[in-house]
Amino acid sequence: MRELIVAAAIVVSLLAGCAERKPVNAPPASPAAASTRPSPTSATTTSRPGAEVIVTVNGQPIYRDRLNDLLLRTHGLSMAQQLIAMELVNQAAARENLTASEAETKAEEDQTLLELFGPSIQADQREQLFEQLLTERKISHEQWEMTLRRNVLLAKLAEPGITVTDQQLRQEFEGEYGRKVEVRHIQCESLTAAQEILTKLGEGADFAELAAKQSTNPTGRDGGLLPPIGANSSLVPPALRQAAMAMKNVGEVSQPIQIGTALHILRLERVIDPLDVRFEDVKDKLTAAVRRRATRRSQQQILLDLIQSAQKEGRIQYVDPILKAKAAEAQGEAPQ
Repeated sequence: MRELIVAAAIVVSLLAGCAERKPVNAPPASPAAASTRPSPTSATTTSRPGAEVIVTVNGQPIYRDRLNDLLLRTHGLSMAQQLIAMELVNQAAARENLTASEAETKAEEDQTLLELFGPSIQADQREQLFEQLLTERKISHEQWEMTLRRNVLLAKLAEPGITVTDQQLRQEFEGEYGRKVEVRHIQCESLTAAQEILTKLGEGADFAELAAKQSTNPTGRDGGLLPPIGANSSLVPPALRQAAMAMKNVGEVSQPIQIGTALHILRLERVIDPLDVRFEDVKDKLTAAVRRRATRRSQQQILLDLIQSAQKEGRIQYVDPILKAKAAEAQGEAPQ
């Protein structure tokens, strides 16, 4: 479940595009300009010849511009930023004569869902979990499709700069098939607290119960259990990884390990022996995995560079007065 939450967070950050980035430095709208449209909450009961009616309530019309204003004021800025990101990527891809086919977009979706939910989840279950995720994050299928296409194009833009070295493959092999350890940990905020934990353990206290009661890390609810750690695991700090890998005997408890301002106490739960796999037999698989991760990182950097460059050079301008005002508000600027 932890891995699912982490993976979901990563994918959602990609879906959001530039939604969390500061909006472009567009000139804010004046109060007069921002008020040229009718208030989205005001009743519209008078006839307006030529205005488009989208629904009537007891014979009274609701006009399209009222709905548009409401959507712009509530969701307009984040949606506009996603469209800006898509347009910047489209333009960059067009300069390189790159396109995204339906088959490539479907392959991107399959790979993303596999990374998100893991190979142990069946395809129909992945689809169900995926629908739940979209609902929870309030992401429409149209947004999802747009993001998939954007990521296909970003991957194609990234590919020429991706190289995979033999050293990277050897490290990947060691991390995937080499010796691993499974440990529990208790995080303490002071040396005094850590020493008290060690004293209780020396008196026979159960490590998992102490972790659940006294660890300041969220993993305490799982008895402090961490995913298996290998020589190249990147999910844990180097100092903790090195200490865990140095442990030999199940039940062994470490001395406090300082990481930042916190201290960690480890207990070795299990040693996972290296798998009997030849490097040459899995080299292609390793290459694909290393290349995929490198491409993901490059995709995000390319998108960030495109956005920052367009902002710096003033090549993005909000024209709609409501979006201008929202952009200025998000940047903490006073309306002019």
